[in-house]
Amino acid sequence: MFDFIDELRKKSPAKKKMIALTVSASITGVIFFVWISTFWLTPASNEPKKDSFADIAAPISSIKENIAEAYSSFVKIIGAGQKGQ
Repeated sequence: MFDFIDELRKKSPAKKKMIALTVSASITGVIFFVWISTFWLTPASNEPKKDSFADIAAPISSIKENIAEAYSSFVKIIGAGQKGQ
């Protein structure tokens, strides 16, 4: 591996940029392929799919509660820091 890195250091800046572009495009392509392949996966559930507002509202309310809890924790930390001064 170190020999490969030493060989890269000896190359011209244009060649280094081309190698960097090729490597980053390859990694991005693999990630894109994995992301696209997840669209064809189906859940292994026998239950009929329900599209109701309650199913959508549950995650939203959970996020709302988590944000409120994080904010109150942050306020407590700031308040404890001010009391100590």
